[in-house]
Amino acid sequence: MVLLEAMPFRIKVSLSILLAFIALLVIGPFLLPVSPLKDTQPEADLADSDSLFMNQDGIDIHYRDTDLHEAGGPELEDPLVLLHGYLFNTDSFRDLQPALARNGRVLSFDRPGFGLTERPERTSLVGGHNPYSPEGHVEVTRAFLDGLDIGEAVVFGHSSGAVTALELALTHPDRVSALILAAPAVSGAGSGPGWLQPVLKSPQMNRVGPLLMRQLAGDPGGGFLSANWGDPERIDDAAAEAFHRNFTVDGWDRGLWEISRASHDVTFLDRLGEITQPVLVLSGALDTIVPSEDSRELAGRLPDATYALLDSCGHAIHEECPDETAELVADWLADENLLIPAGEAR
Repeated sequence: MVLLEAMPFRIKVSLSILLAFIALLVIGPFLLPVSPLKDTQPEADLADSDSLFMNQDGIDIHYRDTDLHEAGGPELEDPLVLLHGYLFNTDSFRDLQPALARNGRVLSFDRPGFGLTERPERTSLVGGHNPYSPEGHVEVTRAFLDGLDIGEAVVFGHSSGAVTALELALTHPDRVSALILAAPAVSGAGSGPGWLQPVLKSPQMNRVGPLLMRQLAGDPGGGFLSANWGDPERIDDAAAEAFHRNFTVDGWDRGLWEISRASHDVTFLDRLGEITQPVLVLSGALDTIVPSEDSRELAGRLPDATYALLDSCGHAIHEECPDETAELVADWLADENLLIPAGEAR
């Protein structure tokens, strides 16, 4: 107190302002009113005719299961599982899934934090991990396969879903017979500078974080969608509706915030040589999010990878160019002997 009284008035004012600012940063977030989300519904109320749900490891997982194979044609030896990227969901595979299902069973599911899968508490561990973390997404994928009694699968991952697919192949190699990586967001993926993590996990940010996520439902979200397409003019109503599905579910803001809190840099890049399964890496020449050079470099670091470039596609390859993607995948599956020829028994 004597020290404060001895300070010049100018310094005392400056110190008072600084202390007030610190107090505002510490206490202010708790004073912000958090209004409830509007116009949202429970997951089950938003389901459509081909929606399916399973409760696996304590989480209600929304998925789609499609098999349009006809006798007389080549058939998938193992089911094909589709993993969407950040701010996408199973609806983004609306065209690709049935196209691929002409060769057999194809499944897709909403990863925690997206679509119609339950937004659990982050303390609801799956395989010992926070379900919103990168490791948690791997374990939810493993649990999904377990729930359907699928031993091995061909795993297709788009963007951050490709990161999950790669890590699944490393942590559970016996569950993955092959990988298809579309615009894999491996280089530069993660949570930003290390100093940011304590901030993201602070009680203050835990309160205001969901409010920040709500901005994605407005103009910033539209900008995100446009950035994923090589030609935004090709975004139709179905694509827009698929994207906005993420913002119609109860608690979607908290789910996206939990994804942000739990994210971290990829830690397995020095282990890519351990992935011995055949891999197809797909890239869009118009992709401004994951440049094609990065995807080509990733393919070069994998022991058994094929790289393909789609000239007229952006980052959302599976949505903008579903027919070309399905054709490339089907040809590659045949080349890698992952299709059972017509007339041969399983």
